[in-house]
Amino acid sequence: MAAKEPEKMNPDERLSWVSQDMSSPAVVPKASKVLALMRVEYSAMQALHELAIKRHGGSPTPELPRVETEITRAPTVREHSLGNVSGLTIAYLTDPRSPYQKVSPSTKANYDSLTKRVMDDRGEAELATLKGSTINEWHDTWAQSGRSMAHALVTMLRMVFGFGATVLEDRECERLSMIMHKMKFEPLPKRTEVLTLQQATDIIAKAYEFDAPSIALAQAFQTDFGLHQKDVIGEWIPIAQPGPDDITDGRDKWVRGLRWDQVDADLVLRHPTEGTMRLKEGALVSAELAKLVKLGALPTSGPIIVHERTKLPYRAASFRRLWRLIADNAGVPKDIRNMDSRREQPADADTQAAGRTLN
Repeated sequence: MAAKEPEKMNPDERLSWVSQDMSSPAVVPKASKVLALMRVEYSAMQALHELAIKRHGGSPTPELPRVETEITRAPTVREHSLGNVSGLTIAYLTDPRSPYQKVSPSTKANYDSLTKRVMDDRGEAELATLKGSTINEWHDTWAQSGRSMAHALVTMLRMVFGFGATVLEDRECERLSMIMHKMKFEPLPKRTEVLTLQQATDIIAKAYEFDAPSIALAQAFQTDFGLHQKDVIGEWIPIAQPGPDDITDGRDKWVRGLRWDQVDADLVLRHPTEGTMRLKEGALVSAELAKLVKLGALPTSGPIIVHERTKLPYRAASFRRLWRLIADNAGVPKDIRNMDSRREQPADADTQAAGRTLN
């Protein structure tokens, strides 16, 4: 079946039609044709709008706006041709075939930050001029801001070059992807910090001084059952994405976190990804639930961890800020993070923490 002409495509189809040729000069006339069609459509609608105003009154026809996004604000380098780092990175961010389109919103936010740094620092670099020594120099420069940042930026480069090689089938990307495959960078040291049981207990106690029993309960779950922060508080994602939509804020919906309807009458919590948790066997969680019972019966639905002020589940940044404030006041060193709650667990913590078994 012959492909539809751009005149018969909807906006999303036009975007896909243009984007699929980002690795070829053919993309330029394609984009030009779509822009010309859009101008004709806008002019026709403008004429209708002005006629409607004459008949019924109303505001003047607005000027055609120029939409400025993070991509258009990126460094202006040769029209963002694929021949340089910015051009390739923009293709990675916008091509509908890119792995970037399939990651979670939180991961996208991280990738957005890293790719912006790559384009700001090295966007003008021509792909054809890059060598292993060049990338080593970039890594060493980035490492001055911290080894973790250097590692993250080099990893981002690997992903972008890999996309260029496998999806765009660009020869320079194939060459660079092969070079980076052979390159070895000093690995980051594994984190050895742990949030001790005493520190967790101190955070739980201090949380009440900040009128934040939700932080206390979240910390109890993390410590007793070795859960990741996201598994406890959940995450907010766009409403259009797959997943339950019973809890929203009008823009996003909440998914993944612990829910009261996952807890049965015997205080056994069955989580779809984290398995079964016998809450009575978690000393800290049992103590926190006992405090809730004194205030009335435990809820039977909704998120378990809810921000006291908003009455909605936490957003990750808000949770981290409040947790850090409480931890600081509890005397927990700044190099200890909430993520370190999982580390003081038995040797087989990945398969069974106290009172927890995987499904």
